[in-house]
This record gives sequence, structure tokens and C-alpha cells, in this order.
Amino acid sequence: MKIIESNGWKAITPQKRDGQHLSPKQALYLLGVAQGMTHKQIARQHGISPAIVGKAMAVIYHKLHVERSTAAVAEAMRRGWISPLCIMLVMFSLTAGMQQQAMRVRPARQQVSSVRIAQREAQA
Repeated sequence: MKIIESNGWKAITPQKRDGQHLSPKQALYLLGVAQGMTHKQIARQHGISPAIVGKAMAVIYHKLHVERSTAAVAEAMRRGWISPLCIMLVMFSLTAGMQQQAMRVRPARQQVSSVRIAQREAQA
């Protein structure tokens, strides 16, 4: 197994290419997408054409049986091919916890209705 790390994410690729798993370059491109980069940004980072990244992503989508980049990242994570590094998860969970504490929630209002009953006195 070959481990590739990129900006807080890691990918695992097999030593032997079998056509079913990601190649090292495909893993790098998918890690870029997982980091929120566009095809153009990934291409610029690796010194290649955005068209090459687009074609590689099309192959990745086919291997993962998905149609969108977000689905590709989710499916690759489900299969254990890519994952965020543990440090990033810890930082995210801490900041998420702080955001939840700072949020104010309006208490639920209870609707109260009153009925007024009037009686008429009989005049005699």
C-alpha cells in the first residue's frame, strides 16, 4: 500500500495497479477535490492542463460509480481510499463545539388562549 498525504488529507493506493482502485495521480486529484479545489486549481498545483484533471476525474467517477465530485469524495471515504488526517478532525470537532455553544436559541412560545363567558341575568 502506498500512502499519499496532501494538506490534511491522506489517500491509500495499492502497490500493484488493478484498474479498480485509484492510481497515485488520481488519488492526488481526488484529494484536491476533497480540499475544495477546482479542476483549474488542481491543474495549476501539479503543473498540468485542467483538461487532464477533468479526464482523470471522469475516470474516478466511473470507478466509484458516481456522477459528481462530492459523491466521489464521499464514496472514496466510505471505501477507505481517502480520509482526513486525525488532527484536522479534532480541530473541526472543537470548533464545531464552540459554534454550537455560542448559538442562541429562542425559547418556544406557548400560545395561550382564553375564553370569556358572560351570563345574562334574567330580568323579571
